Amino acid sequence: MSGTEHLRRVRLAACAAPALFAAALVALPAAALAEDNGRAFFSASGSAGTTPKSSFYTSATTSFGAAVSAVAGGANETFFVVKGSPTVLGEYLGGYVTTAGQLYVLRYDGNVWSNEFNVTVGGDGLNGRRFDIAYEKTTGRAVLVYSSNLSTSGQQLAYRIRDTAVGSWGSVQLFGSALLTGTANSVKLALRPGTSEIAVAVVDTNSRLTALIWNESTWGSEPPAALTTSVNYTTSPGDLDAYGLGYAHSAGSSGSPQVDDLLVAWVDRAGSVYAERYERASGRWLASATALNNTASGCDPTSTPLPCGAGSQLVVVADPSFGSVGVVWSRPGSNVMLGAAQWYYQSRTTGWNSSTQQWTWWSSTDCWWTWSWSSPPTV
Repeated sequence: MSGTEHLRRVRLAACAAPALFAAALVALPAAALAEDNGRAFFSASGSAGTTPKSSFYTSATTSFGAAVSAVAGGANETFFVVKGSPTVLGEYLGGYVTTAGQLYVLRYDGNVWSNEFNVTVGGDGLNGRRFDIAYEKTTGRAVLVYSSNLSTSGQQLAYRIRDTAVGSWGSVQLFGSALLTGTANSVKLALRPGTSEIAVAVVDTNSRLTALIWNESTWGSEPPAALTTSVNYTTSPGDLDAYGLGYAHSAGSSGSPQVDDLLVAWVDRAGSVYAERYERASGRWLASATALNNTASGCDPTSTPLPCGAGSQLVVVADPSFGSVGVVWSRPGSNVMLGAAQWYYQSRTTGWNSSTQQWTWWSSTDCWWTWSWSSPPTV
């Protein structure tokens, strides 16, 4: 399982309505990627349980080992995240929140789990995951970002860094945005492949979305205005997973430059799907977002099912090697339908310009979807 996933609602290729799934899967550090092993970290014993469990995945046998207990923490666990160190073989950082609004952070040293600390992040543990974890690729440091449960401008978020070299956590540092007006309600991180750059996308309790970029010392490169002020939800802000982010990364080749643009996508309250891009070459966010599910974006309103219909939830998946980012959104209702778009670079040998960057749109009632470079994406 190379790559990283942190799941609450199931995002498997199966045609089923989204469901609560308090578990996370993550790849092993770089030294073990050849085997594509993995680890699961999940809730156990229902709402009364206070001790998460962990299970090792062996790629060679395509099987999970027995679930073993981690260490005791809080009851009523909901969202789980686990990430593997790129520099220390067997090290993982895991975290989970509870319905009481507490975040618990654990570490696995290759042999045993230990409690690192816990902190209040607020919320009910259901409507919005208020934390995320990422490792810097080149330094091996772990970066934890979470809601401070404050609405004060510039202080809605907090972060802590664990320096593997010294084996300890740094102090809590507050940061945030003047573009947010509520408390940070949902937090997602994305690592720029091969680097220590990390992007955070955050939605507040007023459904405003913004993003910032970590350069190993400070957070910055924020868009000049909120990406949207109306991230989608049903009854309470955060009850839908309606945004995501990923890096369009390509190391480049003969005649084709390196690509490292950041893309953020979301569904708004009207069901419209948009994507905005931070352009690496110019060091700026583009002036306007791209609409992905209307006739102007190229979707066919006459096809069945109607692909231009409203979106509900959304996931962003980035290919770490070929400059491609996929955006998949679900349609509301009991009859599950998906729409999808892929950002990619058509010209790979002669470089690229604005005419060779585009969104390719497609949709289907089927849930398995793939694409290749030799032809447009297919479902």
